[in-house]
Amino acid sequence: MTKIKLATAVALGSIATSAYAVDPCLVGMWEPDYLQFGEQMMDVMDAEEVSITGEALMTIFDTGDGQYDIAGLTIGTKVEGVPPTDVTLVGRGEFSVVAEGEDFFFTMGDFAYTATASVKMPGMEAMVMEIPVTDEMAPIGAAAGLYTCTDTELLFEPIRGDDGTVGTIIQKWFRL
Repeated sequence: MTKIKLATAVALGSIATSAYAVDPCLVGMWEPDYLQFGEQMMDVMDAEEVSITGEALMTIFDTGDGQYDIAGLTIGTKVEGVPPTDVTLVGRGEFSVVAEGEDFFFTMGDFAYTATASVKMPGMEAMVMEIPVTDEMAPIGAAAGLYTCTDTELLFEPIRGDDGTVGTIIQKWFRL
C-alpha cells in the first residue's frame, strides 16, 4: 500500500469511527451526470459504446444516511466480441456516508435491486434473463476517497484499488 493510500485509509478510519453530522453540502437529492456515468461504465467494462436511459437518484439525509432510488435504469453496452447487451435495474438501496473536509466514506446498507439483461443476437429475438444482484455487483454502493461539493454539483474521486477499480459509486452528480 502506498503512503498516500495508507494516510487516506487512516484518515477515513478515524472519520468512520467519530460521531458528527455529515457535511451539510451533501444533504439533498442528487441526479447523476449520465454522460459521465456512461464514460465511467465504458472504462470499467472496456466497452466500445455505452448508452444510459432511465433514472437513478441519490438522497443524502442530515444524519449521514441515504438511499439510491433506481427506476428502470438501462445500461446498454457494446463490447468487442460480445453481442450488444442492455441491463435494466430497478430498486432501492440504503447507505451511510461519512464526509469531513475532503474525505468521504460510503458503506452499503440493505438494498433490493432487480436486474434483467437483454442480449441481442443477430437474426434472433433478444434473450432476456434475470441477474442476481449481490453486494459485489451493486450498481452504486461502497467507495472511499475525496469529494468536492457545491450548491449544484457533487464530485467523488474514489481511491483506486490495487486492481485499478474505484468502487461502485457514480462519480458526478447534480443537485435537484
